[in-house]
Amino acid sequence: MAPDEPTTSIDDETLAHLEHLARIEVPADERESVKADLSTVLAFVAQLGEMASETEAPAADAPSSARPDVPRPSLGQAAALAVAPASREGYFEVPRTLDEG
Repeated sequence: MAPDEPTTSIDDETLAHLEHLARIEVPADERESVKADLSTVLAFVAQLGEMASETEAPAADAPSSARPDVPRPSLGQAAALAVAPASREGYFEVPRTLDEG
């Protein structure tokens, strides 16, 4: 299966749901193109999911890019809040980003 051959198509209802979640509006003249692009992405992700990555063990001599997980002191609450743009009652104050409901 090639990435340009989508097996999962995005319909108008799904696109409308994605627009709502992302708080965007896709212009009418771009809807078909966006649906085709999203379908292609989904097909590619499905193709990646079919790969048998668990059958291949990592090379023993491959360097690890992860740093060691070593506990260390963290920034205290007072120091963190001292450089915050806004704080209230011991917490960071940020603008509301989600509607209720």
